[in-house]
Amino acid sequence: MLFAAATAEFLIRRRIYIRDPRTLKSQFRVLGLAFGPIVLSSIDSSMIEAWMARRLDQGTSRSTLNRNRAALSVLFEWAIAEGLRPGPNPVRSIPPFREGPGRTRYLTPDEAQRLWLAAAAHLKPIIQIALHTGGRLSEILALRWGDLDLDGRLVTYRREVTKGGKTRHVPINDSLAASLAALRRGRPDQFLCHWGEEPIRSVKTAFSTARRKAGLGPDVTFHTLRHTFASWAIQNGLDLGRLQKYLGHSDVSLTQRYSHLSREFLADGARFIGPPARAKAPESEQT
Repeated sequence: MLFAAATAEFLIRRRIYIRDPRTLKSQFRVLGLAFGPIVLSSIDSSMIEAWMARRLDQGTSRSTLNRNRAALSVLFEWAIAEGLRPGPNPVRSIPPFREGPGRTRYLTPDEAQRLWLAAAAHLKPIIQIALHTGGRLSEILALRWGDLDLDGRLVTYRREVTKGGKTRHVPINDSLAASLAALRRGRPDQFLCHWGEEPIRSVKTAFSTARRKAGLGPDVTFHTLRHTFASWAIQNGLDLGRLQKYLGHSDVSLTQRYSHLSREFLADGARFIGPPARAKAPESEQT
């Protein structure tokens, strides 16, 4: 079986177990450019390492290559279990790259305003929803009017569309509520973001155009808006626990990347410094 046929078979057979099929399909498309016409059983660790080295030389980040490696490993584990190739899994002998924390890019209020002003009319509400709820692009484009509770001031990202497969609720502030109320309201089952009568499937070109008009660099992507939501929330004093729920992070360590932005969060640590409370002398004995 060719690699391309194996990935297609995997997506069909395992589709109900894949948590994020869109991301995995994207990974397989990238991998298919290199391994698609190659017989699955002939792919070994040296071929994979050589491909990763070429990608690294071309500027691909180590974190991206780690995601590619993980997708390959999942495919080979399945193929071996199905008898489509002999073991062992060739990916297991290739250690993943160590990843640095990287820089979390977020927008200043002025940058966000410039981006919104430069955006096309259909993109403006999408940008505002992202900045005020932290939703991923795929989650926002999947929103239906029934997911909004303007009276209760909540937006619901349904588990069918979230990356983590869990429903989450995010409060709607006054600014976003006013913008949503100004939109032409549809039926509960109708998509919130639409172009004419059709739901919007992609904003890649529109966002890129708005970014350039706003004078922002290529380091600003749509996902930057999610980072901006989190960064602003922390700077406004939101606690990490609630932010984790709003973002849908399964691991609080993902949320903690924003904690350095909160002076209050850091200063609050002062109460933990010094001898344990039970070991402190009574006030009358302290000097």
